[in-house]
Amino acid sequence: VEGNITNSGTATSSGSYVYIGGNWDNSLGTYNYAAGDSITFDGITASTISGATDWNILTIDNTAGVTVSSGAQDVYGILNIVSGTFTTGSLVTLKSNSTTGTAQMDDLESGDISGNLTVERLLSMTTQGWREITSPVQNTEIIDWQNNGIDFSGFTNSTFPTFPFVNAYTYFEPNAQGDKNNGWVAANDANSDPTGPSSGHRVYMDATDFTLSVAGNPYKGSQVLNVTQTGGAGTGDEQNGWNLIGNPYPCTVDWDLLSSGDKNNIEDAIWIWNATVGNYGLYNTSGSTNNVTNEIAHSQAFWVKAISNTGSVTFNESDKVRSDKPFVKSFSDNENMIVSLTSTVNNFKDELVIKRQAGASLFYDLGLDFSKLFTELPDEAPSLSVLTNDNVHLSIASVDKSNSSTIQLMATAGLQSQGNYTLNFDIPSSFIEKGCIHLEDIHTGVITDLRVDSSYTFVSSDTTTVPRFLLHIFRDYDINSSPATCYG
Repeated sequence: VEGNITNSGTATSSGSYVYIGGNWDNSLGTYNYAAGDSITFDGITASTISGATDWNILTIDNTAGVTVSSGAQDVYGILNIVSGTFTTGSLVTLKSNSTTGTAQMDDLESGDISGNLTVERLLSMTTQGWREITSPVQNTEIIDWQNNGIDFSGFTNSTFPTFPFVNAYTYFEPNAQGDKNNGWVAANDANSDPTGPSSGHRVYMDATDFTLSVAGNPYKGSQVLNVTQTGGAGTGDEQNGWNLIGNPYPCTVDWDLLSSGDKNNIEDAIWIWNATVGNYGLYNTSGSTNNVTNEIAHSQAFWVKAISNTGSVTFNESDKVRSDKPFVKSFSDNENMIVSLTSTVNNFKDELVIKRQAGASLFYDLGLDFSKLFTELPDEAPSLSVLTNDNVHLSIASVDKSNSSTIQLMATAGLQSQGNYTLNFDIPSSFIEKGCIHLEDIHTGVITDLRVDSSYTFVSSDTTTVPRFLLHIFRDYDINSSPATCYG
């Protein structure tokens, strides 16, 4: 359409692509979009949008600009700004609900956005628990989330300021000084504590649905988040270097799209809290645990681990992806060994990855091994890790692909959740390659051939302080034997 579109009745789409060279006026009408709808403003003179309208994909590709003059503009799919300036008039909202999902603001190509943007994020909480969140727009405080219905307690201007339980924290790495738990900083004032991506928030929430709704200028362009390791030992230090930051954009980002230069003096991995399993999951290009993937949802806070005091993570517009990423998503790995720990006590679990890698040692290897970030529910959730010979706990561990290895497995129950636990081993055929893998329970003396039985059930012990299990991976086998004959 070269000119203007004025709707004064009821218009119902059927998955159309519409290009508008002029203005859009829905002041006296109703427009019902359909899945797959895409409306593009591609004129050569300035366009205006008036009248409340719901959009699926709204694209701005007009170098002269597009301005919202009146009416709420609710985007349910993608806001795509290709060229020109989109002036919001503080009337544009990226919607989030259980039916249509969460809208995203795509890569700002040669375009720009001016004015406030309201960004929603639906959080569905089936049980009370911690979530780690951030704000994708500037100049927001805890009070904005409180106004969304989240009850805060234990600090000034919170819902219940005199309660002894503080349910909101940030993390300040320099305070750790050899003990990660020292880094937590309790919220101080709901009216002034900022909630931006440079410092993610850990918030305890009720078992209900919350729609976070924050308004402000969205973070855009390159965003540099500085991270530190203060007073630590550099690589292999599992107590220092942890930094809780956030996805800065109102859009999913893909960790794999960040260049190596964008990940400065950090381990190339992210850790994200999975409230369902009660543990942190880890993603690295070589493997992942607890359903964490390369995609980081908007409004999601996550952890990185610095290896010096001058670390940083740089996000660019090109790191965005058009993916409605939930806070936790399923993921499969068909190359590495996945070990999981479950119980009959509760539904919490934990996972780790063991991968075969040339040159890997039984000590911590930077770039091959990735540290374990332990649960924030130590009384309830189990923990599973590999312990290296230099006493570093790992969630992703590498073993030498050419030689036999024996690695230590720490599999511990929640402190108040002792009972029957099961280790499950998902071992791809390519991992074994006719080799042998045995699990040894040092406590009972039982040795299990994991080629025959890929699970092992045991009764937990609350006195366990050292690795209870040894995993023997035999590589010195006769490649002509079928089945292989194991040695050692």
